[in-house]
Amino acid sequence: MLLYKFIQKRAWYLVSIIYTIVVLCYSSTPVFWDMYAQVKTAHYFLDTHFNDLFPNENGFIDNGYFPIYTLYLAVLFKFLGFKLWVAHASVIPFLIGLLYQLQLFCKRFLSPEKTLFVLLLTLIHPAIEAQSIYFSGEICFVFLSVYMLNAIQDVRASRIALSSTLLCLLNFRALPFVVLVWVYFTFIKKQKSAWYLCH
Repeated sequence: MLLYKFIQKRAWYLVSIIYTIVVLCYSSTPVFWDMYAQVKTAHYFLDTHFNDLFPNENGFIDNGYFPIYTLYLAVLFKFLGFKLWVAHASVIPFLIGLLYQLQLFCKRFLSPEKTLFVLLLTLIHPAIEAQSIYFSGEICFVFLSVYMLNAIQDVRASRIALSSTLLCLLNFRALPFVVLVWVYFTFIKKQKSAWYLCH
């Protein structure tokens, strides 16, 4: 019983530690072609000293949106070295942030026991595990999405603006979600501007 309460109170820490260990254990795993493209582009940024942020020729893939995650990789490579483990470890901050934001979100609607259950489920969720080992930007995408949901619940416009901007820079798939938030505040909440909600 004491052990259960200990785990329940520190679920986010324990799950974060487990996921960090898993990611580091797979830090020598080769990458697939699409993540190789991000690593290749990050290396290009290093070679050009970040002077050309939109490489769209010579075999580089143009996804149609700002390469913010690739720039993040490039900065890590610059300071930690162009190594495979650095690319794998790049996902750890967003993974920990996702677990923290998920815990905050669950606590709003669920009991502590069910919140613990949800966090433990992430340990066996194949998509989260695969994307974590894969150091995919999808983990960052989900982290920002849950962060935005918490900001909406707290009615913090500055955080909503920050998360929505980063989401759209990261991937245009976030645009429908951001538009729905704008419609909610403009037509349902009847707010001419959400910025006055800042505390």
